[in-house]
Amino acid sequence: MLLSFIMMLSYTSSMFIDPTTETPHLKMFMFDIVTIVLLVIWGYFIKGKIIPVAFYYLIVGLSFNALMFLGMHYDVSMQDNTDYWWFWALYAIGQVVSDCVMAVVLIINKDVLKILWLVKRFKGRFILGV
Repeated sequence: MLLSFIMMLSYTSSMFIDPTTETPHLKMFMFDIVTIVLLVIWGYFIKGKIIPVAFYYLIVGLSFNALMFLGMHYDVSMQDNTDYWWFWALYAIGQVVSDCVMAVVLIINKDVLKILWLVKRFKGRFILGV
């Protein structure tokens, strides 16, 4: 429940960003980084308890979103690019899919993309050298 509250605060507060400002993507990047930091702090304080699956999906999803925002900031604000190219499609589709997956996982708390399963499966292989 607290994870949902943190995400609600982040997304609600980011609605007050004026998209006509000079660097909207950079501001959204900073919002995602602050949210990741808050989630990590939350994870630190629940030591000894089971960390929900949603926590990991939020960290991965917000990291992906932050990288997309940073890429768009570089492309649009720093390079002054106004021509459509494949990264813009990745940004547009990736943001929506990432946000939807995070919302679904917050609701059902299941490893829907089997990310944690894959990490556990390959972690043993690389650490043990098998």
